[in-house]
Amino acid sequence: MHAQIGNSPAQNNRLAAEIHEAISAVFARHGMLAENHGTANPSPVPVPYFVPIPEAVRLGGISRRTIYRLADAGRIILRKNGHRVLVDTRSLRRAVAALPPQ
Repeated sequence: MHAQIGNSPAQNNRLAAEIHEAISAVFARHGMLAENHGTANPSPVPVPYFVPIPEAVRLGGISRRTIYRLADAGRIILRKNGHRVLVDTRSLRRAVAALPPQ
């Protein structure tokens, strides 16, 4: 037996379509196909080795201040390119994965 989300099957179908569209938009933003999510051979998503701080904030889902705190603690690698500060994406992934669960 399935739980009902809406009051009618039509509402459930509409909600399911909206959820599917939202998930597809997220995957599209990251260059992935929603149909390949969770499969054995998902589409590779090219991720640059270094990104500017604003992009690291978006990718990591953490604040600018947290990025600098993690860098001060030696958990994220920062590089300077002219006036721009770049974040090593591999170290960002490791640092975010090591954050305590909520």
